[in-house]
Amino acid sequence: MSPTAVATGIFFVLSLALFSTTALKRHRLDAALARAAAARPSTEPLDTPERLKTYDQTFLIAFIEDARSQTIDGRSALDYYARTILAWDMWFAVAFAIFITSADLLVADWCAARPLVARAFLIFASMGVLYGVADLAEDFMLRKIFRHAEELEAMKASPRSAAPAADDAAGKEAARRESLPADAAQSDAAHALTHLKRFTIAASVVGGIVFLVICLPLDWVIKKAVPASDAA
Repeated sequence: MSPTAVATGIFFVLSLALFSTTALKRHRLDAALARAAAARPSTEPLDTPERLKTYDQTFLIAFIEDARSQTIDGRSALDYYARTILAWDMWFAVAFAIFITSADLLVADWCAARPLVARAFLIFASMGVLYGVADLAEDFMLRKIFRHAEELEAMKASPRSAAPAADDAAGKEAARRESLPADAAQSDAAHALTHLKRFTIAASVVGGIVFLVICLPLDWVIKKAVPASDAA
């Protein structure tokens, strides 16, 4: 068996394990967001940004407020999402990108006698690499947005510094206190990375098929089989 085939098998299993673990953790967040939505009449629970086809600054601000209002394991649901779920999702992105790349390279090797098909799968393999970069960048950007929101909340909760400060320093502090939890440019960047991630996973062919046929149904099965409040 070739090293590429071995790598494909290993990272396929690892990807499914990481996806399943992340899915279980996501359902705990789903329960927290449902509790937040229950406090508002006739309002559906918000979903996590990377699951949505489109989102903007306004959505992220609403998501931050809902997630911040609930707790999971003694910390805010927003912190749980940023530090736990997105951290696991990063590991999944790396493993799945390696699987996609190695699987497409394996198919290209199998189709060596048909040069056009082999070259096409080499291009698909490069899409796997781009998917991994886009997914990681999206997660890093979302974590940056949420970290700013938490720092801003802590700043607003603390008293203003009593020590004399230079006018420009005082002005910067005042401006930051008045800033929104989610920056518009960063929100747009995260949204663009979400679209790029989806395009590249679809363009990798193998990754798109596996995600559509295996990962999404697995997520649905886990969600139905394990109540969000009991998920680990």
